[in-house]
Amino acid sequence: MTVAEATPDLEQVDRNDRAFLGHPKGLGYLGFTEGCERFSYYSMQTLLVLYMVNYLLVPERMDKVVGLQWVQQHIYHGISGQPLASAYEVLRGSTTIRAAGVNCSAPADIPAALRTAVAVTGLPGVAYPNRGEAWDHASHAWAGTGTFDPSEVRSWINAGAQLVGGCCRVGPADIAAVADVAAAS
Repeated sequence: MTVAEATPDLEQVDRNDRAFLGHPKGLGYLGFTEGCERFSYYSMQTLLVLYMVNYLLVPERMDKVVGLQWVQQHIYHGISGQPLASAYEVLRGSTTIRAAGVNCSAPADIPAALRTAVAVTGLPGVAYPNRGEAWDHASHAWAGTGTFDPSEVRSWINAGAQLVGGCCRVGPADIAAVADVAAAS
């Protein structure tokens, strides 16, 4: 086969073909392909989260997941994992991570975990506790009484927090109180 035989005759292509909503029909193929790729990408992210929450991160399977000793002591009793300091160790020397800290944990657990994060990484600390209630996996709801107290912000700042806020069930009034305490510190 020669090059001439393998090369399509471009003169046969109708350059005025506007079969896709007034655009060249090749644009339709590109749009469809991109749509499939986006659907696959976002669907896989969602399916991964659903899998982790519903099948992997449940107490009876946690021993098969690399966990943290801190998580074992405070959330899932009975799993074995690594010390919290070794989890933060992976952040040390990172050129892309700008802060390290604690998110969505009970307020009472913040100071010790934050001191560990700051000491191990050398990065500014972040404290974003939840309301202090416990997550009930069976009912898929928060249970118990919240222990969030904005006056604890001083202990978070003393532990190295430079960014403070709130996570699950910490509302706007709580955040305003946190801001007042942080500004006074």
